Order: sequence, then structure tokens, then C-alpha cells
Amino acid sequence: MIYQARAPDYAITQKVSQQLCNRGVRQPCQIKVVTSEGNVTLSGTIQYGHQRRMVLQTTRAVDGV
Repeated sequence: MIYQARAPDYAITQKVSQQLCNRGVRQPCQIKVVTSEGNVTLSGTIQYGHQRRMVLQTTRAVDGV
């Protein structure tokens, strides 16, 4: 069995936040990212309904999530 080290939670949170910002999720959108043991919880508000899917896809694409 090969053991692969998991990214620290703070690094995952930082990466998800950066990727969301890169995808244009900024003010007035307010997304809070919390990571615990590799599980990411998103909360907050988005401006348009179509952004929800993009936020979820972007978050799931980050290594360690």
C-alpha cells in the first residue's frame, strides 16, 4: 500500500480561496472556506445562481479535497 501525504488543511483552504478568486468569485460574493481533515465546507453568498456550480466544481478540482 502506498501512503500519500495529505495536504494540510490550511493549504487546502488557501488554494480553494485562491482558485475561487482566479475564477472571478469576488465582492459582492462572499464565500467562506473552512477545511477540516481534507473536507471543505463552503458558506456565504453568491451573486448569481450559475456561480454555485462553478464554485463547487472549482473546489472539487483542488488537490486534497
